[in-house]
Amino acid sequence: MIYEEGELTESATCKEYLQVRSEGKRQVQRSLKHCNLDASITFVINRICCIYNLGVYGSALQPMLTDATT
Repeated sequence: MIYEEGELTESATCKEYLQVRSEGKRQVQRSLKHCNLDASITFVINRICCIYNLGVYGSALQPMLTDATT
């Protein structure tokens, strides 16, 4: 959802790593995607706080926003 809206890019929070491991007598290589959950969670928390603050302070901010655009 965050990536679909374009507010946060996947390349900013995820990276591909090559994992090499032994399985029996052979070595297997796999590409694994690791994502930084701290960055994603912080983004979501900030978004929630902004929505909450607009709800609480929205009526007080509305005249200022209207004056700024006119």
